[in-house]
Amino acid sequence: MLFLQKICLQWDKEERGVNGENVRRRFPHAYLMEKLPSKNEDGIFVHHLCFYQEQESILDAIQYEQYCSKKYFQTYFVQWGWEPERISQEVQKRIAWIKKFQYACYNTVNAPRIQNLSICEKENKYELSYEHDRGVPIRRGHNKDYQNINSPFYGKDILNETAFVLSPGQYGSVIWNERKTDYDTGAWYYQLHIYNLYYASGETVQKDCFIKRKPDYIYKQLAYLY
Repeated sequence: MLFLQKICLQWDKEERGVNGENVRRRFPHAYLMEKLPSKNEDGIFVHHLCFYQEQESILDAIQYEQYCSKKYFQTYFVQWGWEPERISQEVQKRIAWIKKFQYACYNTVNAPRIQNLSICEKENKYELSYEHDRGVPIRRGHNKDYQNINSPFYGKDILNETAFVLSPGQYGSVIWNERKTDYDTGAWYYQLHIYNLYYASGETVQKDCFIKRKPDYIYKQLAYLY
């Protein structure tokens, strides 16, 4: 079974300075899994983690929901006529949703849609490829499928290359970033993505498999986010 830990850290333009960057430098790139599948089989087990930077603090998804409920109480919720009880109920609903979808198990490694990452099983190994088919800024470079007429990347001027190949018992990380635009305000915001992948083959996987050792492979695509 392949274990994937998807980590996303988001911040706004207020955190772009030196102080904000120093906070992000201390951000952990791996976390403990509090839940594991009942047994290791073929397929993929995904652990989703989202974090938000607010000035010099890093909040997890649940902490961020609680923070926003207080931050926007006067500016939005009061204007909408929401009572404190309703606000609390809405926050609890969102927290329950976060907990419900924090872990997911799929029968095949290609079942979940993983942005900019392709997984291919080859002779008891997993080939991990970085495919920058969307996201800003655009990355261009070697496209291994440029001449492959059966590939969606045939003839395209994009970055599409093998990041690493995992053998049983190996662990690799794919790290990349992007700039996005808020649909409502048009303001830019930024995200750092970390994909930790561990190939378990028969052995019992521990909850600390991503933090007790360093990755065997690290692939980075970190652009300047102006």
